[in-house]
Amino acid sequence: ATVRQEGDQVVINGRGWGHGVGMVQWGLKGKAERGMSYRDMLAYYYGGLRPVKRPEPDKIRVGLAVNLEEVTIERNGNVMVSGAALPDGPVRVTGGPALGFAPSDPIPERLRMEKLVVTPPPGPAGPATINFELSAPALVHLEYSGPAGVRGVTPEEPRDRGLQSYSWDPAAAGLGPGRYEVTVVAADGVDRVRSQALEIGLPSPSPTPARQRASPSPTAPAGAAASRPPLWLWPLAGAGLFLAAAAAAIYLIRRRVSR
Repeated sequence: ATVRQEGDQVVINGRGWGHGVGMVQWGLKGKAERGMSYRDMLAYYYGGLRPVKRPEPDKIRVGLAVNLEEVTIERNGNVMVSGAALPDGPVRVTGGPALGFAPSDPIPERLRMEKLVVTPPPGPAGPATINFELSAPALVHLEYSGPAGVRGVTPEEPRDRGLQSYSWDPAAAGLGPGRYEVTVVAADGVDRVRSQALEIGLPSPSPTPARQRASPSPTAPAGAAASRPPLWLWPLAGAGLFLAAAAAAIYLIRRRVSR
């Protein structure tokens, strides 16, 4: 943030996403545009409390971080530390029984998300992989929209700086087939960056072909196979009939002769 004085006014330029427990930045902006004074704005958000003048104390305690083991700071002016030598450049401040100070890498000016690549799902159903690079640690989540007005947000995940891989499975999230627009969102408490909209498709599963039922072959009536003789017996049956007829003729001839 920057602070400058213009006549009898103090102009502050800054950026951030607030702390979620007090004033709303866009609400303040709207009230300022309507001409509300800063005293009335503070009273609106803090139960009627209004600023009053007090004698300036000798020391002012400033909280840099809460529930953090370390924090990196960069100075834009003179800083004095009692009982310790402060290194040049960015400084990593560690907590504990006593504060520790050590040189640190420069703090990125702004959170950046780069090298965004999407690998589509491997088949009709499966996770898509989103690869990207963060310039600083951040909380990352996905925002998606799809067919039939489907919209949703995934839970936030803490990610470190460097190359990251995020897996998202629409089917596991209970979403149906269709095309989804997915946006990667990263926030580090000050900056909030969004990727361009990514298109991820969840195709319909291939229909399983119906099993063709074999048409039944015509079957012979019961007992037909047993009553019909095999083809190889037909000549023998004909010969047998012939011999039987010949024997009957001979028998009749002999009988007539014997008379």
